[in-house]
Amino acid sequence: MANQNGLAVTNPRIRSVQEWLRDQKNDELQDGFHDNYHGLMVGPCDRKTIRREESCRLLVILGSCHMDQFDCNYEEWTVPYRIDVYRAEAQGWPGPADPKMLLSPKQFADCRRAKRTGEQFEIESRHLITPMEGRWRVMTDRGLYLVNVEENGYAEDVEGYPTASFETPLEAASAYLWAVAIGKARGARYTAAMRNFGREERE
Repeated sequence: MANQNGLAVTNPRIRSVQEWLRDQKNDELQDGFHDNYHGLMVGPCDRKTIRREESCRLLVILGSCHMDQFDCNYEEWTVPYRIDVYRAEAQGWPGPADPKMLLSPKQFADCRRAKRTGEQFEIESRHLITPMEGRWRVMTDRGLYLVNVEENGYAEDVEGYPTASFETPLEAASAYLWAVAIGKARGARYTAAMRNFGREERE
């Protein structure tokens, strides 16, 4: 599943909306988008608004969704969140992972050992750095693989839905830790936005 920018939709909240849509009536559906910088579901939006925003890399266009799925309407999102999103995109958010800023000495040692032995290791609780087909991937203890660092999304390894792979254990470990950091920062922005709207956070 991909948005109109060709990016895989891996955020679990987005997937749950899309799966839910299959059971809904067309006259109950509205267009909107997911703000991947703040974690907000924004809508309803008319087609003119969708066309205005669809080129932004950090906005995942949703073809249709139910009114109950939106965190805020477009007018609420426009000030101040729209400018934050476009500024983040212009600055190249989230940027590349920096191993020196992310890994502990033990994690560096684990990466060196894995590169030498070809064996998987636990990067953090319930998450493994594991070799597969000559490359390295991030896998949970439930057999799900990291798909997209920016969205911190996981999925099964199925045909037509490629998971993220890395040349070295160090790159995979850095990507995992960076995805976690990105997710935490997005969660903080989401909490602040919902508090600003005077609404409860969604799960």
